[in-house]
Amino acid sequence: MEEELLNKILDGINDIKADVKDLSKRMGNIEKRMDNIEVRMDSMEKRMSSMEERMDSMEERMDSMEERMDSIEKRMDHMEGRQDEIYHMLRSWEEERTLTRSQLDKLSVDAEKMKHHTHKVEIDTTKVVI
Repeated sequence: MEEELLNKILDGINDIKADVKDLSKRMGNIEKRMDNIEVRMDSMEKRMSSMEERMDSMEERMDSMEERMDSIEKRMDHMEGRQDEIYHMLRSWEEERTLTRSQLDKLSVDAEKMKHHTHKVEIDTTKVVI
């Protein structure tokens, strides 16, 4: 009976050893998987950093583009204002309205270029109001 009990205890110990070996093998596999996950996470982190840098660069370029667009818009507004001034001056000349000296100073007119203009332009300096 002691021998039987001893054999059962040895069988139990052998089962525990087998379980520990199996558990140890599983832990080794889990460690390998964790190492693999860590490598992949490092790779993803590098890619994310690269993407952040690209996004920052794109944001800077967008800010620069907005500044340039604002500048163009200001210049277009200025050009539109100048166009309106010139239009009103030419209309004044057509309708023989009096122009101020400052209005004439704003518009530097090359008489040679105006020869072929479709509007009838006559400049009479006696009608200029100063």
